[in-house]
Amino acid sequence: MQKVLVYPYDREFAPCLRHRDMLEGYVIDRVVSPSGWGLNGKDAGIVDGGTKLGLIVTDDFSDGLKSCDTVFLVDSQHLIDHEQLIKPRIIEALNAKKNVLPLLPLSAEFFGANLLSAISQKPDILEFDPYYEMNKIDTPVVGVIGIASDADKFYIQLALRQEFKKLGYKVSQIGSRPYSELFGIHSFPQYIFNAPISETEKIKAFNCFVKAIEDREKPDVIILGVPGEMMPFNDRIYTDFGLLPFEVFQAIQADALVVSIFAERISKEYLEEINYFCRYRFGLMADCFNLSHQIIDWIEMGNRPRQIDTCTISISQIEEMKNRYVRDFKMPVFDAIDSNDASHMAELLIRKLQSYSLQEV
Repeated sequence: MQKVLVYPYDREFAPCLRHRDMLEGYVIDRVVSPSGWGLNGKDAGIVDGGTKLGLIVTDDFSDGLKSCDTVFLVDSQHLIDHEQLIKPRIIEALNAKKNVLPLLPLSAEFFGANLLSAISQKPDILEFDPYYEMNKIDTPVVGVIGIASDADKFYIQLALRQEFKKLGYKVSQIGSRPYSELFGIHSFPQYIFNAPISETEKIKAFNCFVKAIEDREKPDVIILGVPGEMMPFNDRIYTDFGLLPFEVFQAIQADALVVSIFAERISKEYLEEINYFCRYRFGLMADCFNLSHQIIDWIEMGNRPRQIDTCTISISQIEEMKNRYVRDFKMPVFDAIDSNDASHMAELLIRKLQSYSLQEV
């Protein structure tokens, strides 16, 4: 097992830290955040409002290097100055004979080909030749989508993987993050994002990608975490207009669906509208909702109207909101960061999938 230093740490990497026992071949030893980010000396769990993680964040990258074998360069919710915060750390780590694994986009034009060639490449993404024939997926599929690209979807995916495996199910999984392979999960194939093929061909190719995984791994269940947002946020913040989830569910018919939403004080009508949207857009309604530990920062969004800004809230605040939603709306609402809730979410989804089997009999 290689000892890992994580840098620059903030909420973006928190789901991986909460499920660090699922990492394959790595153990996280140090968590480093740049000076000025307000995390030095604090437990790493503070960033997502969950329980303590037992890892203390430091701002001393050089000291952390002494005890690690590999540096995970991770993406951040902050706007990162690569020249000041990333490039010097890469050089320092390489000079100390450490492996550097970039889990964020790095430009060869900016960093230089020679420097990037010295960095370990992230795990290969499993690719299949897209022969463009639509196939029926026989294995039950659980879809995970979010109201926005950053709505705690990866927490849900890792939690469900852990819970299903605990119950003895063989799980195949495609994750919403590009480094999902670190957890034994397939990432989305790159042709979905940037290949010069039509949207129709992408749908067919993704169907073949999932079918090949099913044939090769013969799972009991497939968990499908979809990158991006399920719909435009409003008429000014639309990102990719929810195109990727639409294409994914044209390629694969999910049997159960988890929708992650921000922890706003919403109405029953809002959840019903989300459900109807899912039904007519993706072919099925949500089986349950997940409350992200984030609320929209409307004040900050007034200053930056073209992006979604959020604030993190505590697990006690989430619990209060969740209980109210369940009581008033009679809808299953969970918090995947809470291990007990993750277990209950998995049980609900298993009951849903088992009901299909009984109907078929």
